Amino acid sequence: MKKLFYVLIILAFLITSFPLNAQWRRAYGPYMGTTYHLASGNGYVFASAGKISRSSDNGLTWEDKSNGIWEWGVTALFVSGTRVLTAVTSNGISLIYISDDNGENWTQLNSISNVACINGFAKSGTKLFLSTRSNGIFVSTDNGSTWATTITQPTNNQNFNCIATMGNYVFVGTSAGVYKSSDYGNSWSYCNNPDAVNNGFTEVASLAVHNNILFVGFTEYGGSRLYKSSDYGLNFSNVGSGSWLNWVRNLFVEGDNVYVNVDDGLYRSTNDGVNWNFIGLKGASTLSTEKSGGNLIVGCSDVGIFTSTNNGAGWINSGWESNHGITSLVSLNNIIVTNHGSEGLFLSRDNGNSFTEYYNITGRLLYRVTARGNDLFAGTEGAASGGVFKSSDLGYTWNSIGIPNIPVMSIAFKDNILFAGSFYNGVIRTTDDGASWRQVNTGLTSLNVISLAVIDTMVYAGTNSGVFVSSNNGNSWSLTQMQNGYINSLTVIGSKLFAGTDNGAYALESSGAWTQIGFAYKPVNCLKAIDSKLYAGSTTGLSVSTDLGNTWISVNDGLPATCIYDIAVNGDNAFLGTSNGLWRRPFAEITDAKEVKSSLPTEYLLSQNYPNPFNPATTISFNLPKTSQVNLVVYNILGKEVKTLVNEVKSAGSYNIHFDAGSLPSGVYFYRLTAGSFSETRKLVLMK
Repeated sequence: MKKLFYVLIILAFLITSFPLNAQWRRAYGPYMGTTYHLASGNGYVFASAGKISRSSDNGLTWEDKSNGIWEWGVTALFVSGTRVLTAVTSNGISLIYISDDNGENWTQLNSISNVACINGFAKSGTKLFLSTRSNGIFVSTDNGSTWATTITQPTNNQNFNCIATMGNYVFVGTSAGVYKSSDYGNSWSYCNNPDAVNNGFTEVASLAVHNNILFVGFTEYGGSRLYKSSDYGLNFSNVGSGSWLNWVRNLFVEGDNVYVNVDDGLYRSTNDGVNWNFIGLKGASTLSTEKSGGNLIVGCSDVGIFTSTNNGAGWINSGWESNHGITSLVSLNNIIVTNHGSEGLFLSRDNGNSFTEYYNITGRLLYRVTARGNDLFAGTEGAASGGVFKSSDLGYTWNSIGIPNIPVMSIAFKDNILFAGSFYNGVIRTTDDGASWRQVNTGLTSLNVISLAVIDTMVYAGTNSGVFVSSNNGNSWSLTQMQNGYINSLTVIGSKLFAGTDNGAYALESSGAWTQIGFAYKPVNCLKAIDSKLYAGSTTGLSVSTDLGNTWISVNDGLPATCIYDIAVNGDNAFLGTSNGLWRRPFAEITDAKEVKSSLPTEYLLSQNYPNPFNPATTISFNLPKTSQVNLVVYNILGKEVKTLVNEVKSAGSYNIHFDAGSLPSGVYFYRLTAGSFSETRKLVLMK
């Protein structure tokens, strides 16, 4: 009996000590999504990014608590005692849901109807108030179970934006200034603010109360201003203006601190607005703030939530949406840098266990991050703010080194020369670290350069019309025998060049011919050489070749159906940038991979189109686990259908659909895939 007991102990140890199967696992971030509202109470923090999430560890990790709520329309969030209230807009009508078990279950209330948009809650004593965009103010005396109208129509037809209480005073911010009630909302009067009106500020974005002082944030397209009143709205003084206050999103009060969320980070005042100090998240559009358990929690636009455990000295990216597309990765000195399309850079300094820094270095699109020596470089796009950025301090600060009006898609180095491949402008080079730049496009008949590579004295440029080569540092170019197709990536092993294209992977032979080495009729988004092995990221996952592309082995265990955009190795781990976020796995597991039998997709997947932005054509990929009626439609930003790409029954498999938008104007579009019970929508950007 004892012998059996010891055998069981040893078996349990072996099972728990060693993984039963090697596989990819999702990295801890970077987290995305837009977090409009935060609220805390009963030991929890609640957040909305359309749906409701909850944190039980003061904002460090989150779980979905949207059970019973229509997911993508949360407009207000509030904790009142043991009750959590949220307002949801569905088909233009606001609904109220309540939870009395901290978000485990939600109940829709029927006591309020035909309200267009509920945008805020506030509480004074036993009275609970809510404001609506165009249907006035409502009051509840039973903690939100039933509601009665206080103001049936907005005065002078202006919109109501926000609400706050101070004792028996109730304040509402409108599109025409501040109104107040001194009798719990039974009667109302206008709070005159001549300085704001004279300077063109009438739209109130946020209200907050601290020590019987009312703070008001005004926002207009010309800028923002902060005011405070110490006499219940009779008089106001200006306590904030200037370029730092570029767009007031929210005001939050905690203890002796007043916080203001703006479009370029978070500011704090500890002396009721006399002084404001920047405390972090530069480049992020911050939308909401909360404090819980000593942690400062900030909701941002598109980049999730950032939590500080040391009062703003450092930040940890948290949230729940980590499935956004990551198209570029680089590793340098144990630092992982990832991009997130239009939302800048995320940095991890602990091997991907957390992402603690975010930099929106351009305010626009970010295409490529790369490294040379101890320097990091980023290729970006943005009017007067794009071009090439450089960091010489491991990513702590970034500075523009030139060509600010040009979208830079790729970067390569040859001796002291930096080559930048761009959309519309071909190849641009600098020999003096960005002090001066020169376009070098003689013979380059395609000026959309997506990828670059260098072999000895030769520079190669991958375009949307084949591969070009220059033997004189770009002074002149000639087209190789790869004379068409979209060249997503170029990579080198020894003196051999490889290309990942929208029609498979290719190798350049010594004769000048290109030989296809796999992935026929499939886009290869990423082809990268690491330790003399080739790694190919496609719409069907990641494959590795140890023999220069003659044979390939799939290494997708644990990955969902996803599109691979980039791979990087940091220490002992490999990282994948995919259409479904960032994934991590011990590098040795994929270098020692064995051949496994390929199979059909196991789930539906709609990938982010590639390239994006595009001009004028792009590829949309999707997976079907079974035969389905498929409908793939492109819509403009107004929701009008502009193109039906697929409308037929298709068998199980992976598909790549070519979309030519040559007849459409530049702008933001959406494409929607419906297949069986599956439906998903993604955004694409046409830039002409």
